[in-house]
Amino acid sequence: MKIQKNGMTFTVLPEGGFTCDDLAGLPAAFEERWSSEEIQDDTARHLAALRGLARPRFVSDEERDAVPEGHRKALGEERFDEVVASLRARVCDLDPFQQFVFWISHWWHFLDGEAEGICVSFIEAQESSKLAIRERVFPLFPRGVQRAVMDADFLSVAVGGGHFAMLFGGTSRRLIVTDTQLFELRDVHGYSYLGITAEGLPVARSRCNRFGGRAWFDGRRLMAHPQFQTCAPGMVVIDGGYKVNTTRATIVNGAHYALVDEADAVAHTTGSAGGPWGATFTSAEGIQSIALARQSGERMRVEEGRVKLDGRELKPFGMFTPSSVQLLDNGFALYGWSDYHEIVSIRYDRVIIVDDRSDWIDSVVSHFADDDVAFEVFCTDHAGVALSGILRSEPDAVLLDMHLTDEERFDGLWIANELAKREFSGRIMITSGSGLRQLQAMQALIHVATDAPGKDLDRIQLALCGRLSDE
Repeated sequence: MKIQKNGMTFTVLPEGGFTCDDLAGLPAAFEERWSSEEIQDDTARHLAALRGLARPRFVSDEERDAVPEGHRKALGEERFDEVVASLRARVCDLDPFQQFVFWISHWWHFLDGEAEGICVSFIEAQESSKLAIRERVFPLFPRGVQRAVMDADFLSVAVGGGHFAMLFGGTSRRLIVTDTQLFELRDVHGYSYLGITAEGLPVARSRCNRFGGRAWFDGRRLMAHPQFQTCAPGMVVIDGGYKVNTTRATIVNGAHYALVDEADAVAHTTGSAGGPWGATFTSAEGIQSIALARQSGERMRVEEGRVKLDGRELKPFGMFTPSSVQLLDNGFALYGWSDYHEIVSIRYDRVIIVDDRSDWIDSVVSHFADDDVAFEVFCTDHAGVALSGILRSEPDAVLLDMHLTDEERFDGLWIANELAKREFSGRIMITSGSGLRQLQAMQALIHVATDAPGKDLDRIQLALCGRLSDE
């Protein structure tokens, strides 16, 4: 089905949204209108401007202090030249338009690996990017797009997988132009981060006045949630979609999961203020965050809508529904806020119960009789036997008593830390009968993240659903 709006032709997509037929010829028009010499000169001028702004990124005060202040500019330029030389080989297969768009993007900030050693001022670099867009790309937009973005600030551009996306913004409105679609978002502001998925959908992060104060847009859903509080580094493309981290949570293709990268310090922060990355985390933590996100992303697969990490299916806490979409008179598709549907279910398929009291073990098994949980039981007062059984079975979670004997020798602490030494991948849950303060003290003595529901069956249910931290 075809629709005419603002002098442009649109095709209605089966999954919602609209493609703009008039955008398809933009790369060819770029090559036809501008000579290779003009584009090379513009690119060289832009890179020269960035080079003058480049400074080395130090991961510690010690590393920074080792370089005299007067030498830092030269070191930044040296690192910049090395990165650009490396990248030229990577982008040489892109068409001229995509090469141009890549170089005027924020490649030095969100690039995989190479650019971690340099930083460039966003504000000053933005002026050079704006000029390049206005002179070389803006004239090629359909007239309707030109009119819509004329008074908006150019914020960012992304290129990848044969696609591009450009972000324009105002006080509380965002416009995104891609090689196939036009998007409009309202009640969002701040940030210039923009990514693009393998299928050509934009992924943008914004501030908002809803819930946690941050919003994610993935080309289908405009999402907000109380856990969206951090300005964490950007999106990672995975096999079958995308993945982003936020405060103690991971989003994959619009599904909300527990934080996959538990060691990601950035994803345990909230808000945005100060710091070398304009945030409440250090440069070293920011670099590590990106590396962790990449590493887990490489181990992820999406199969028939199910997200798997190292072959194990992840259980979502909830799903964001596709946004309502309205084709506006200006030709941009307005995406409304996505609805969130909570999914309350046991996250762990295989659970081991370790305790010296058979009656309590029976009460746990009985309480979860209607849930799809495979319990394995170790009723024992011998810590070594319990540890061997856990290591042999490799469960998804362990309900671990702290006192397996009457002497209160804290056998469970020893077991938990032995599991930590062996990089046990399951979740450890402390099921001692002690009070909350004592449970928290035990958690502090265990060298890996744990839950501490005690012997309260309702709290154990929350823990097995991954909801104990929400209490």
